[in-house]
Amino acid sequence: MNIDIRQLKAFLAVTDEHSFTKAADKLHITQPTLSVIIKDLELALGVKLFDRTTRSVTPTATGLHLTSHARRLIKDLDRTVSEVQSFSSLERGNIKLAALPSIASSLAPKALASLNQLYPNIDITLKDCAADDVIKAIEEGEVDLGITVLTPELYKKYDVTPLLHDELLIVFPVTHPLANETSVTWDALLRDTLILMRTGTSVREVMDQHRAVNAHSLNALIEVAYMSSAIALVEAGLGVTILPSLGLTALPSSLTSCTLNAPTMTREIGLVQRKDRWTPPAVEVFKRLIIDTSRST
Repeated sequence: MNIDIRQLKAFLAVTDEHSFTKAADKLHITQPTLSVIIKDLELALGVKLFDRTTRSVTPTATGLHLTSHARRLIKDLDRTVSEVQSFSSLERGNIKLAALPSIASSLAPKALASLNQLYPNIDITLKDCAADDVIKAIEEGEVDLGITVLTPELYKKYDVTPLLHDELLIVFPVTHPLANETSVTWDALLRDTLILMRTGTSVREVMDQHRAVNAHSLNALIEVAYMSSAIALVEAGLGVTILPSLGLTALPSSLTSCTLNAPTMTREIGLVQRKDRWTPPAVEVFKRLIIDTSRST
């Protein structure tokens, strides 16, 4: 059975007008063309849809049954087309993002605020999670776009847009002997207890890539998944920690931070998408906004 929307619209026009001539005028087609369309529809369904007299055309019982269903189908189709067009015009839309916590609390809010001001009807879902979970969300199609630390493997597998470089800093209490230093070496940390970010986080990935640091016998006390946990543990006097500068915009007054060197460590932050996925217009707009935001940071 092959029935199309054109046939259903023609059927409804005849039903409403009770006349092939008037229905043909309404549809801007000739009466013979309309007659062929209705005949093809009746053949496809295997039923008679209209009773015809010299004065009027009325639906059969089967035709009346089809009428309500045809109207609903046409209404649903028109609504779907309208919704798709509104998504394309950015009158509506949705964005699903996954981002590192340091990005979700710094770059992302600024870009999302700009997006909301421009297009208030776009729905936004932001998942803040560790680097490995960002990639998992992208891979499983849970999100349209991820913002995470870039690695050579990601460049090979995904569509990648670099945004910025973010330096790792040492965070310790203001009472720490090194608190007044502008730069601290890794060797100087050998005497400190270290609060480490867990394996799978972007900070840990960067640290693990540096053999010079791995060669040191770091005195690691606790591993955590969230920067807020690391900061709280340092504030409680349990040690010092290594965190990205983007995540340190609002340190407690009892803590301070400074640059690490020998070696200095940075992480490259960027946008990551699957190569096989279509990018919705709303996501394209957000990409432009987050790029502009990163350039002004």
